[in-house]
Amino acid sequence: MSQFTAIPTLTDDDKMLAAATAARSERRNRPVTLIGASVVVLLAAALWLLMEWNAAAAARRTYAFQQTKARRAAEATAQLLDMRKRETSDETSSKLNEPTARIYPDVEAAARATGIKTNVLPKGSPRTALSTPVSKQKLLEYEVRDESLAVLLAWTQKCATDIPGLEVYAVKITPEPQQWRLNVTFSRWEKNLEKTEGA
Repeated sequence: MSQFTAIPTLTDDDKMLAAATAARSERRNRPVTLIGASVVVLLAAALWLLMEWNAAAAARRTYAFQQTKARRAAEATAQLLDMRKRETSDETSSKLNEPTARIYPDVEAAARATGIKTNVLPKGSPRTALSTPVSKQKLLEYEVRDESLAVLLAWTQKCATDIPGLEVYAVKITPEPQQWRLNVTFSRWEKNLEKTEGA
C-alpha cells in the first residue's frame, strides 16, 4: 500500500508573507540604483557637451567678428594713406598757405557735418615737423571715437577736401568693444612768416 504525503494548505497569512518575500526578492534583483546612476551620468555628460558647444560657438563668433573688424581697419588705413599719397602728389599741395586760426573751427564743423556725436578736440597744440626760411610744416593731432568707422573716414576725407592745404599725414585705426578709435595727424604747409619778417 503506497503512502500519500499531504501538501500543507497555506493560510491567507502565509500567502501574503510569501508574496511579500517574492516582491522583495524581485526588487533586489533589479539594478535600480545602477540604472539611476547611469541616467544621471548621461544627463551630466549631455549638459557638459551642450555648454562646451555653446562656448565654442561663441568663440567662433567672436573670432569672426574680430577678423572682420581688423580687415575693415586695414582697408580703411590703406584708403586714407592712398588719399594722402594722391594729395601729396597734387600740384596744389606744393603751394604755401597763409597761417590761419580757422583750422580748428573748420575741423569741428566737418565733424558735425559728417555726424560725429562727440566733441572733436586736438591733442595739444600744433607742432612744427619741418621748417625752412620760407615755409614750415605744421602737424595737428586728433583722437576721435565713434560707433561708425564710415563716419570717421568721411570726417577725415572732408577735412582734407574742404580745408585748404590740409593733408592726411598719419593715421591709426583701432577697434574697441563698442566703437572705433581714430588717431589721425593732419599736415599743413604754411608760409614761415617769422623767418620772412626777420629777414
